[in-house]
Amino acid sequence: MRRFSYLFLLILLAACSPAAPAASSDQSVEVQAAKEWRSVVGKQLAQKRYAFRLTVNGSGETITMNGEQSGQDWMMKNEGKQIRVVKKGDRIHLSRSGTQETASPRQLGLMSPRDHLLWMQRVEGRVERIGSVKWQGKRVIVLQKDLNGRQVGKILGKWMGSPPSDFAEIIGHRFDVRYRLWYVPKNHKLEQLVTEIRSEGQLRQTIRYVFHPLR
Repeated sequence: MRRFSYLFLLILLAACSPAAPAASSDQSVEVQAAKEWRSVVGKQLAQKRYAFRLTVNGSGETITMNGEQSGQDWMMKNEGKQIRVVKKGDRIHLSRSGTQETASPRQLGLMSPRDHLLWMQRVEGRVERIGSVKWQGKRVIVLQKDLNGRQVGKILGKWMGSPPSDFAEIIGHRFDVRYRLWYVPKNHKLEQLVTEIRSEGQLRQTIRYVFHPLR
């Protein structure tokens, strides 16, 4: 299991996020941004099947995997590195260069985009509307959410089962994590889910899911 732990620890850390102060001069704008956030997340969670591409950048390395979500199950693979990860039911099956192992979702943390979307629904944080950008020839809106680190630490600790007694404190002070949603305004279709993990003011990891139709 150890050979896979470093790859997926990067994704697990996306859940470890203290809140970063964000100024807002107009409360109604904040309320509207939060409403849009819930709508986009809810619409994506309602989709039973979709494909995605995961890219993790950090520590001078880039890992890319193609995946597919089907209900609560999913699969990801990287042909070049011969990595394949499949979740079915309450088990996750991992294979790399012919070596196979099995784990539980709790052991490996947040891996699929659905995991992150469900997690964001549980943890409070301020939502901001950053603006609009061009993406693949269309205009998309970018929403941003900084999570409450202390609350994240407590929830993640319960989810892990029996973490160290100071786990919530450690998580709440060492990591800043920011989620961003890129979506089409006219139909609230999610195009990208981006996570930025920072430590001591430095960007350590970027996790990006790009969604596309099943072929």
